[in-house]
Amino acid sequence: MKKVFGIYIGLLCIFSSSVFSLDTLRLFPGGSDLELRKYAESDRWGYVAGHNYAYRQQFAQKYFHSGVAFIDEIEFSLGGVFANPKNRIEVAVFQVRPDGLPGNKLGGREIFYEDLELNGGLTRVALPTKVQISDSFFVSVNFKDYAHGGYEGDTLGVKSCLEGCRDSLDLSVFGRIAVQRHKHGDIDWRDFFTQNSTPFRIYLAIYPLLEKDPTSVSLAGHQGISSKGAFPAPQNLAVYLSQPAFRLKHLPNLLIGRETPEFNDFRNRQALRAGQRLQGGNSHP
Repeated sequence: MKKVFGIYIGLLCIFSSSVFSLDTLRLFPGGSDLELRKYAESDRWGYVAGHNYAYRQQFAQKYFHSGVAFIDEIEFSLGGVFANPKNRIEVAVFQVRPDGLPGNKLGGREIFYEDLELNGGLTRVALPTKVQISDSFFVSVNFKDYAHGGYEGDTLGVKSCLEGCRDSLDLSVFGRIAVQRHKHGDIDWRDFFTQNSTPFRIYLAIYPLLEKDPTSVSLAGHQGISSKGAFPAPQNLAVYLSQPAFRLKHLPNLLIGRETPEFNDFRNRQALRAGQRLQGGNSHP
C-alpha cells in the first residue's frame, strides 16, 4: 500500500498521548474480488468509473454514519495505465444535497499519478485537514477535466466489487454512486445507476477512514465482520469495518506513530497503552 502525503514517524515516547481509532468503512466485505470494469461496446473506450469516451470526470460514493466523526484519510483502489506521471487526481469529501447527490466539497487532496498504487494494492491519502461529518457524506475520486488534451496515454479507473454485489434493497438509495459529467460551468452530478447508462449493481473501492472519539477506543469491528445499525442506511444495509488502525498523538496534528493490531490483539489494550510495535511508514512531501 502506498501512504501518500502522511508523515509517519516511529517514536516510542508517548507521554501525554491520546489513542485514536481509525475505522475503514466499506459497503462490501474486505477481501472481496475487485474488477476494473470496461465498456463492452466496440465504439466506447475506457472504464465505467474512470477515464472514458464520455469524459466523465468524478465518481463519488455515499456513506451513512450515525453521530459525529472525522474523516482523516481515504483509501481507494485504481487500475489502468498512464503516460503523464505529473498529472493528478483528487480525492475529496462532499456533503449530501437534499436530492441525494453531492453538494459542497468539505475537503480533499491531489495526488500525482506517479504516487498511485496500480498493481492491485490500495492508495491511501491523508487529508491536509480532517473533515467532520455526520449522518451522510460522499467520498470521491476526481480524474479532472481530461477532455481538452494533456492526458494522452492516460486511462485510469476506480475498481469495484463484482457485478451483483450491490444489494437489491440498496438500489432504492438514489445517488449511492454519483458521477460528474463533463460540463463547463456548474458541476453536473447524476446518479450512476439510473442516469448514466451504467445500470451495474456494484460498489466502488473508495473507503473513508473515520476517526472516532479520542477519549474512547472501539475494538468492535474488524475486517469481514458486518456492523448493522452502527452506520445505518435507510434499508439497514450492512457496512463493513476493516481492522481498526490506531494512532498515538503527542502534540496537535503531529502523528508520532501508527499501529494496525493483528486479529488476536483486538482485545489486548495493554500493547496500545505501552506503545509497543509502532511502525514508521513512507512519507511524501
